[in-house]
Amino acid sequence: MKNFIEQTPEAANMILSNAHGETLFNLNDATELDLSGMPPGIYMLSIFDKEGRKIKTEQLSYLG
Repeated sequence: MKNFIEQTPEAANMILSNAHGETLFNLNDATELDLSGMPPGIYMLSIFDKEGRKIKTEQLSYLG
């Protein structure tokens, strides 16, 4: 089962970090994120535009 967060209208760079601030994924030119292989937990997702400007950061609670 795929678990997607909000889709971006155009490709963006996404960084997924764990609760300790460690980077888990650094996705370039992505429009969606699949968390299906991740353990349950709290994650931080930062989304950047193609110029590297931060669009937003979201806290994700993934239940698995």
